[in-house]
Amino acid sequence: MKYVSGGTGRIVTKSDYSKEILLELKDFKQPGHLLQVVTNTARTKQRLHYHKKQTEVWYILQGEATWIVNDVEYKVKPGDSFIIEPGDTHQADNMGDVDMKVLVFKINLPTDDEDWYIPEKDQSSS
Repeated sequence: MKYVSGGTGRIVTKSDYSKEILLELKDFKQPGHLLQVVTNTARTKQRLHYHKKQTEVWYILQGEATWIVNDVEYKVKPGDSFIIEPGDTHQADNMGDVDMKVLVFKINLPTDDEDWYIPEKDQSSS
């Protein structure tokens, strides 16, 4: 059993989102799992990206935005969920006035946490 008190996760800030890591790789008996809350700041568009190995399970906690998954747009709201498989390109487009918060459970995450890629067609513009 593992208990984590709310608000005690490790905060990581990137250029286009932030995340609070609630349960890290070392916290699970099974390899490759991680639980985090990702925040997509209001009026921010996340970079299009994909993962080669990991699967992500998303559950929208707060905010409304457009999520683009494999070139299909989804208008998401609290209570919506997704499974993002390896190779699925995705990004959040939060042009609203409220930060979006998403609970993300990662499965099969490499131990170095480096499974984040920009599609080749977009690398020249990044």
